[in-house]
Amino acid sequence: CMKSQEIVRVLEEHQIPYVVFGESDDDRNPSISLDNYATGYRGGKYLRDKGYTDIAFLLGEERFRSSQLRIAGFREAMKDSTSWYGIYPGVDTVEKAYRKALEVIKEHPVHAFCVSGDERALGVYRAIYEVGCSIPKDIAVLGIDNIPSGRFYYPPISTLSQNFEEMSIQCLDYLEQQIRNGLEAAGRKKITCIPEILERQST
Repeated sequence: CMKSQEIVRVLEEHQIPYVVFGESDDDRNPSISLDNYATGYRGGKYLRDKGYTDIAFLLGEERFRSSQLRIAGFREAMKDSTSWYGIYPGVDTVEKAYRKALEVIKEHPVHAFCVSGDERALGVYRAIYEVGCSIPKDIAVLGIDNIPSGRFYYPPISTLSQNFEEMSIQCLDYLEQQIRNGLEAAGRKKITCIPEILERQST
C-alpha cells in the first residue's frame, strides 16, 4: 500500500488534480480539513466558559499533525487557568479511552473530559459510571466529530461538529478549479473549517 506522500508525488508528477481531505503533513499540498487548532481551543474554552475546572483532554497519537494542533489550541485555551488540566495523547481506541479515564479519575478530581472522537467517549462514559459518578452532574464529557450515534448516548453527547457537507462541497469546487485551470493556477490552498459546538446533555 502506498503511503500518502508517495501518492501525492505520483499525482504531482502526472499533473492529476487532487486535494488532501484532512490535515496534511506538508503545507505545500492542497488540502481541506477541520481547523484542528480551533478544535482544541474551542473545546477547552467551551468547558471553561461553562464553569468546569480540572479538565482532561484525551486524543490520538501525538505524531499526527492534527493531534499536535489540537493540543496547541487546547493549551492556549487553558493558558491562564488557575486549575489543573491534563493532556493525554495516545488514546486512539474505546478501550484505551476507558482505561485512561479510570486512571485520570483516580489521580485527579476531574470535572470534565474533552475527548477527541465521540466513539472513544463511550469508554469515558463507562469509566465515569463504574466509579459511581453521573454525567454531567459529577463529570462532564465533550466529544469531537458529531457521529450520528452520539445523540443516542445516555446522556446524548455534546460535541464539536464537523460540517462534512460543507467540506465536501469545497473539496469538489477546488478540484473543479484545478481541472479547469491547473493546480498552480488554482493555487495551493489550505482550506480549514471551524467546528461548531453542538450542545446536548453531557455538559
